[in-house]
Amino acid sequence: MRVSKRCGSLDAYDRIANEISLLKDQSIQVLLKNVVNLLFRNGFFFVIYF
Repeated sequence: MRVSKRCGSLDAYDRIANEISLLKDQSIQVLLKNVVNLLFRNGFFFVIYF
């Protein structure tokens, strides 16, 4: 998984990934992972998270 450095810290990504992994519903888990990955790829995560 490639994450652009301009998008913020990997610690923030790991924190979100850990919270997502706690979800029981697999479909929701996959959906949220896709959304987070999309935000990282487009560089919007820094604005949203901070």
